[in-house]
Amino acid sequence: MNKLSKNDVSEFLRLLDDCDDQVFQALAPVKKRIEILFKRLESRSFGTLEANKAITARIRDLLNRIGFRVECLRDGCHEPAFLLCQGPSTMPQGAFQFQHRYNGRLTAHCGFPTIPPLKLVPQPEDKRRRVLRKK
Repeated sequence: MNKLSKNDVSEFLRLLDDCDDQVFQALAPVKKRIEILFKRLESRSFGTLEANKAITARIRDLLNRIGFRVECLRDGCHEPAFLLCQGPSTMPQGAFQFQHRYNGRLTAHCGFPTIPPLKLVPQPEDKRRRVLRKK
């Protein structure tokens, strides 16, 4: 195996940064479509807990695929989160909640009877990885 020189490493890092920039640009129209869809979903419930869970699961899958989350609406929180629908007994169709890590623990904030306003935000950085990132 050939050892890479410092110039080779710099060149490959630059090329990878270029690819990252291209991905960011390619996602722009997708993000716009998702934001429009989120506006249409706002204040809706789909009649059953199962239907609401199906919608939130699909949103979660989509956000995972593109590396985004939604912003938690709890006052003072605003962490990147997933939207969930859980079934407390007082809301048979489920309560829409924001799930994320808070003080190192997985938590769910809020409990809306319909889908709350959703704002796309970047997913939090994976702290388990120790990779040099472009600033």
